Amino acid sequence: SIKKGSRRKARKQFLYQPLMGMAAVFLMFVLSVNLCTPVAKAFSNVPFLREMTKAVVFSKSLKAALENDYVQDVYLTQTKDGVTIEITSMIVDKQELTVFYRLISEQYDGLAAHWIVYGDNGIPYNILPENKEQLKEEMRYETFIFDKDGMPEKMRLAMVVWNAGTYLEDVQRGLVSESDEMVGLEDAYQITDFEIELELNLAQIPEVMTYKLNQDIELDGQKYTVTNIEIYPTYMNMNMVADEKNTATLVYLHFYVENENGEIFGDNRGRGERNGKFVAFAESPYFYDGNIEKVVITGAEWMEKGKEKTYVNLTTGEVRNLPENIEMKEIRLDEGNYDLMFEVQYLRKMDFKTGDPFGLKFWFIPSEFYYDAEEKQYSGEVRWNVETDEKQCLVGESGEYEIRITDYPYEEVWLMNYYSHVWNADKEVSVTIK
Repeated sequence: SIKKGSRRKARKQFLYQPLMGMAAVFLMFVLSVNLCTPVAKAFSNVPFLREMTKAVVFSKSLKAALENDYVQDVYLTQTKDGVTIEITSMIVDKQELTVFYRLISEQYDGLAAHWIVYGDNGIPYNILPENKEQLKEEMRYETFIFDKDGMPEKMRLAMVVWNAGTYLEDVQRGLVSESDEMVGLEDAYQITDFEIELELNLAQIPEVMTYKLNQDIELDGQKYTVTNIEIYPTYMNMNMVADEKNTATLVYLHFYVENENGEIFGDNRGRGERNGKFVAFAESPYFYDGNIEKVVITGAEWMEKGKEKTYVNLTTGEVRNLPENIEMKEIRLDEGNYDLMFEVQYLRKMDFKTGDPFGLKFWFIPSEFYYDAEEKQYSGEVRWNVETDEKQCLVGESGEYEIRITDYPYEEVWLMNYYSHVWNADKEVSVTIK
């Protein structure tokens, strides 16, 4: 109904076809929810509107894509072990697939899901899932990010469904520590699993809109050339090439893009620098009026060469190459296992809702991998303890995490780092788009 209500053709004809009046109502509903926070909160308390409210309040790019009918309808359903999954529609782009679905059960309250995408050869894709689902709402969506070669026409979605409602109750009762969230929780609370064959219409994806730039910039003493910006319906990317003399590689870039109407499109992820090339992704202006005018860079996370791993001596407590905002607090020996305790000062990026240049707190979830002197990889357990408010935003200035080193025969260990240091621009770096 939301999709039909947003079609331009429907908006033009509703005066002549009385039944189309309902479409206009739905369109006004969509706009009201997204432009007025009090309206959204009020609607969310009305049972039959709650699902629609949650379905339309999400990223700027996906909202614009739906309003402009950039969606592929599909209806796939399966029922198993008291749970029904319904996949209702998809948004398909060059490197991104967004699946809209429902999890329905009369037996369980508070379901959550974990997805894996397989190709025809049975090998899982190396994708980056962006999990935005809400545990207690029926309408959910999940975005899968593929590599630069794009996605296949056919794929197999594997989904594991687990009982997040019971997990939260166990946390409140003290039966499970909330910091155990990433330690085999799906196995402990798993209800069922599904496998769904998905076929995409890749011919629907339009040609990319490209802005050629070839502008040189300097970020925290490191030099790059911004070659171009590519715009797709649900995302845009900015391509950069590093100078060979740089002493650090770019892990994550904080930036925003502004069009000639003053509308802001924020960064939403980065891939990390590979072979001297970096791709920074942002929300898409594809369905918005006005050309983009400038890119403003506000900060970055870096990996200094030679600091890719943290060294820890489990016997003496010596530590080298920890990221600058992380501090080792304690090493505990427990029945032959080592628990390494850390405190992490939160990082900050631009909060686009308030305009605060570095007002949004975040942190990188640490890796569970560690290595010996021969670079053999081991997998341990990572637990963390953070305080959040009712909106799931970080509270305070720091959080804690620990890594458990198990069945490890050596006294020296190396931990994987995602970055080495952080840079917040004292003066914004702008790239003008002509």
